[in-house]
Amino acid sequence: MVQFHISGEGGGDWYVVIRDRTCTVTEGVTQSADATLRMDAGEYVALATGKLGSMKAFMSGKVKAAGDVALLQRMDRWFVRMT
Repeated sequence: MVQFHISGEGGGDWYVVIRDRTCTVTEGVTQSADATLRMDAGEYVALATGKLGSMKAFMSGKVKAAGDVALLQRMDRWFVRMT
C-alpha cells in the first residue's frame, strides 16, 4: 500500500492498494502504508504523464519518499502509460 500526500491546487491525500491484479485508490490517510510519497500536484501530473522521470523527481527533491523505497522503485513498471 502506498500513501500519497499531494500538496497545492488539486492536492489531497490518497492511498493505493494493488492486490490480485486490481488497483484501488481511496481518498484519505492510512496508518498501514508500506511507503509514502509527498509531492506538489503539478509534479504528480508530470510524473503520471511521463513528462518527469521518477528517479529525476526523487533525486531533485521534487518527490519525497519514506518507507519501503524498493517498493517505490518498482512503481514505474506497475502500469502501462496510455498515449
